[in-house]
Amino acid sequence: MTSRSAGIFLHITALPGKFGVGDMGAEAKKFIDLLSQNSVKIWQICPTGPIAFGNSPYSSPSAFAGNQILISVETLKNWGYLQESDVPKTTKYSENSVEFDKVFKDKDKIFRKAFEKFTPNQEYINFCRDENSWLEPYVLFLSLSKKFGTPRWCNWDKNYAKYDKATLEKYAKENEKELNYYRFIQFIFQSQWFDMKKYAADKGVRIFGDIPYYVSYESSDVWANQDIFELNTKGEMARVGGVPPDYFSEDGQLWGTPLYRWKKIKATGYDWWVKRMKRSFFYNDMVRIDHFRAFESFWAIDGKATTAKVGVWEKGPGDDFFANIYKNIDGIELIAEDLGIITDEVNKLRDSQNLCGMKIFQFAFDGNPDNYYLPYNCNRQSVMYSGTHDNDTVLGWYSNLDEQTKERVKNYIQAKNDDEVSGKIIREVLAARSVYAVLQLPDLLGLGSEARFNVPGTVNDKNWAWRFKWSDVNKKTMDDLKKMIQIYGRA
Repeated sequence: MTSRSAGIFLHITALPGKFGVGDMGAEAKKFIDLLSQNSVKIWQICPTGPIAFGNSPYSSPSAFAGNQILISVETLKNWGYLQESDVPKTTKYSENSVEFDKVFKDKDKIFRKAFEKFTPNQEYINFCRDENSWLEPYVLFLSLSKKFGTPRWCNWDKNYAKYDKATLEKYAKENEKELNYYRFIQFIFQSQWFDMKKYAADKGVRIFGDIPYYVSYESSDVWANQDIFELNTKGEMARVGGVPPDYFSEDGQLWGTPLYRWKKIKATGYDWWVKRMKRSFFYNDMVRIDHFRAFESFWAIDGKATTAKVGVWEKGPGDDFFANIYKNIDGIELIAEDLGIITDEVNKLRDSQNLCGMKIFQFAFDGNPDNYYLPYNCNRQSVMYSGTHDNDTVLGWYSNLDEQTKERVKNYIQAKNDDEVSGKIIREVLAARSVYAVLQLPDLLGLGSEARFNVPGTVNDKNWAWRFKWSDVNKKTMDDLKKMIQIYGRA
């Protein structure tokens, strides 16, 4: 049986670092050291794929590729890919948040210098061969998006839009250098990832990744696999994904992502999904399935709708999907993101697969003693969170509660005043029956809404951008954490 343990939720971009964004280099290893030294065994992150409009890690042009802004410039220098003179010395970045466009452009210039000096070796050749099934569509997608001025592939010239292989082979030969640059980026990403992952493993820290249920329409995944998505004859989305109104949004959430044609996917033995899941576990030790409930049933919305209020529930692939995944991949640990509108059928699917569900402390105080999220109602087979990337920090959340709910929270955690709330909530999360307890780093550091990572249903420069500073971390906080981890059997 899995042993009780504690984790910290912090996306890699939120790490400190002098190049404007957290990356897989020295700062990541310093953070891993911090976790290891304080008996924290899990580092949970958001998806690590490339990002597009809105900077969301949950909306990517590839379900398989890595985000190049996570590549460490310093590690490239250490590995001999760059000289000191290749890296500008004067660029200034915000310490508090990621300036995504600026960081991407600046890093891209540096990476292109590294590429110019790169001589393909056997490791690179093997990488391109082994990852061909997703790598080639992805590098072509990037190049063609630039050629046609849009990633909306249905607006490309006809033969490119319909993924005509003869046309694409000719294009690849004519644009070999550009495509090689994109291949190089993915090779470097994978190399640095495993350098970081090995470091974490040696320190006893597991990487807890995240796999979104849906994929972006403007992605190489949909473009190269049009038959397994609900598209019309023009290649446009017939119906799209989302969720009806819930705790996060009174209008629901209209994600605008294409639905899967599950019958066709099942007929292939779930081949694309098996490859996707293998890739995710290639990178991570454990994986959260975002929007797990859709495997039981999903909210289908007309492709022309402007809100998610009107839709229909359609049946997902259920147990058969997971049977095929486990048949093809051994020894994997999945966590079900089972938030939102959850039915008995969804709970039954989760339990039939022996998956841990998610319990969010912030959802527990509606006054109902049978509330699903109250720690005393949680079973062992679950993960207790102080909050997720879609929640405010616990201090931000608490400060916005009405007085009656504040009293309810304080009575539950036995806090004498507001100043004790943050620490007492951390204690309750770690004390919960749940096998895993995960704290958002801002909650551990006692930060307010200024450290909120994302507000669902909104697009702005603040979402996904927050970064912490090492000065936010103090020894007493970490000593107290380590002591509580030991007290509650999570060491």
